[in-house]
Amino acid sequence: MPDGRVQSVNVGPVAPMPRRPELRSGIDKAPRPGRVAVGPEGLSGDEHGNRAVHGGPDKAVYIYSESDYRHWESVLGRPLAPGTFGENLTVTAPDGAALRIGQRLDVGTATLEVTIPREPCATLGVRMEDPGLPTPFLREGRTGFYTRVITTGLVWAGCGIEIGPEPATDNPTIAEVHGVYASTDRDPEILARMIAAHELPEGWRDWAREKAARA
Repeated sequence: MPDGRVQSVNVGPVAPMPRRPELRSGIDKAPRPGRVAVGPEGLSGDEHGNRAVHGGPDKAVYIYSESDYRHWESVLGRPLAPGTFGENLTVTAPDGAALRIGQRLDVGTATLEVTIPREPCATLGVRMEDPGLPTPFLREGRTGFYTRVITTGLVWAGCGIEIGPEPATDNPTIAEVHGVYASTDRDPEILARMIAAHELPEGWRDWAREKAARA
């Protein structure tokens, strides 16, 4: 049995945001039927408005879980369609918190590698018509996670997800990386593990080095 399944494959073009047409973003994603190709920089047909903070090889595929959707539906008091949070894959599992940086997932015929948690920006508040939402999103730690593409392939709604073994090194988990990023309490042990985790994008390792030096 697979460890999880893809519920929805979501892509979207860069377009003006409703009520904020001066802001162009690719966060408004919608389910794509059939099999969708996964290339080195993400899903076919998907776009990112600000590639300085979204997209690229280290953030090629964004994954968000069904259980986190249920949480936000309860908090917001309304149903949320797949792709609402700008994720490429809405999944039954994993939620990502316990996955380690560098851990691999076989999804459909593609292999992905866990890289970083998603940290919210103001665009999420615009998308949800709730400017304050990024704050609880950050606080709750229900971030979802980004992956890089190790093996290109195809993904589709209903395809299985197999979680690979943990990396041999003691890489931090998504929850640990998010926790040290979102808190003013910079745990030196986690910072050291971030610095040593070669699968972590270099910008994040530089951030950890800076915080460790200040500590």
